[in-house]
Amino acid sequence: MASEQKFQMAVKEREGFIAKSLPKRKDFFAFIVAFHKNLLLLYSFGFIKSNI
Repeated sequence: MASEQKFQMAVKEREGFIAKSLPKRKDFFAFIVAFHKNLLLLYSFGFIKSNI
């Protein structure tokens, strides 16, 4: 029982930490998504060029 309470507290702590770091994380994800989109665009451009 005590270990379950500890686990729940740890989960709550972790959720609080994630909530605090979420704005930074969102920016990070947005950056990664944008980066991958650009990479995909460049790759498809290069792919089209190499096929012509």
